[in-house]
Amino acid sequence: METAYGADGDHRADVSAAAFTQKSSSWYFLEGVDVAGKPARGRRDAVVAFGDSLTDGAASTPGADKRYPDQLSRRLSAEGRQRPVLNAGIAGNRVLSDSACFGAKAPTRFRHDALDQTRSEWVPSSCWRAPTTSSWARPPRTPAPPRTGA
Repeated sequence: METAYGADGDHRADVSAAAFTQKSSSWYFLEGVDVAGKPARGRRDAVVAFGDSLTDGAASTPGADKRYPDQLSRRLSAEGRQRPVLNAGIAGNRVLSDSACFGAKAPTRFRHDALDQTRSEWVPSSCWRAPTTSSWARPPRTPAPPRTGA
């Protein structure tokens, strides 16, 4: 989880963040924020991390940027493959069923939250949770090939 900062009034033209003194651990609803930058128009290179509370950062250290989308962004940058990583995780979200409290199920929100994002190309998912249990399901492991050698 991260700290959100706010300020009363219109601060779009401010050159500093000095007015943003209100702190909150809540996330606020935005339809989206597109940032213009260097990549050529029409380039689709963004990674959209889609999922539930694991993607959103539930139980991660507040203010430490240790959610898996943050780590993925750092890893891509370190490998010289810098690209936008968008966090489309929703804490408490249901993967296979809608909820009045937690919102639409993953298949319902997938197009809007992932595919329709500007520049989206890759969509890893954290929807590994077993739908009938509260435990985490793990992806199957591939056995290591037998060792041969001298």
